[in-house]
Amino acid sequence: MGRHGEEIRIGGKAVHVRDVGEGPAVLLIHGIGAASHVFDPLIERHHHRFRFLAPDLPCTGRSQAYARPRADSLAQAMVELLDRLKIDRAVVLGHSYGGVVAIELAHRHRDRLDGLVVASPTGSTGYSFSAGGPILDPLSRNLIVTPIAAYLAALGSVVVSPEQVVQCRVVQAHEALVAIDGREDFDLRVGDAAVLLTRVVAVKARWAFLDASRNFVPESLVFARRSFVPTRADGPLRTWNLAGCTLSGGDVLALKVRLPRLARNDVLVMLDAGAYTVSKASRFSTCVPPAYAILESGSVTLVRPSEDDHEVA
Repeated sequence: MGRHGEEIRIGGKAVHVRDVGEGPAVLLIHGIGAASHVFDPLIERHHHRFRFLAPDLPCTGRSQAYARPRADSLAQAMVELLDRLKIDRAVVLGHSYGGVVAIELAHRHRDRLDGLVVASPTGSTGYSFSAGGPILDPLSRNLIVTPIAAYLAALGSVVVSPEQVVQCRVVQAHEALVAIDGREDFDLRVGDAAVLLTRVVAVKARWAFLDASRNFVPESLVFARRSFVPTRADGPLRTWNLAGCTLSGGDVLALKVRLPRLARNDVLVMLDAGAYTVSKASRFSTCVPPAYAILESGSVTLVRPSEDDHEVA
């Protein structure tokens, strides 16, 4: 997989950067409280196509305080990093606060970028876009269209230019089509309810940790009480607390739920996953959206498969 880690100096301070893969250069900028390892799944999957440069930002991972924690200072440090590695141009991908740094880098050093990907940037509308993908270059005239419907049979947003025509046509009571310049891009279907399929990844005392997350069901527990159904019954009912996989104190999906004994790899079904769950779901904290199914006239159809769990899908 190429070079995995090296130390370079910026301003006399150590910067740890992972340099992995072969191909066009892609600079990965992580967010606050993270480190370069958050990009491991991306690097592992695509290292044969791209050369990934993943530095630890100042005072994270193995890096020293080589820049001030401001977007402009970090953007300049990223340019110096490219210079040290003798890379003229790169695609820049920033996540969370790294997205803010990436945007700053694009504004100040546009000539060094082959492309810009901003995923869920802090303090922006990026969270509302994250269900359908990243936002574009901030100087681009293109628009992102994310249909917000009860339940979507679409995998994400589409990018359109201001000259294109977006039309929505209702086919029947529970189905509509969105067309871009006459080409159908979205199939919108409204069912009786949406359910979310999630797998148990760990059990600790009366807590079960799932591969789903509050990222996927943003509705607050104060206003929404969710019902969970096991896919297998094993023994008497117990009281469980269900938490997500982001290790965040607020990532709690349900409290005091009555379920049978749970074990790793058990699949749970969350009923009434929320009217806008799919369109509001976020990939924040490197979570990958799970499978969504739609219940329509007594039949269940998979409308959005899990991105990394083919067994559930």
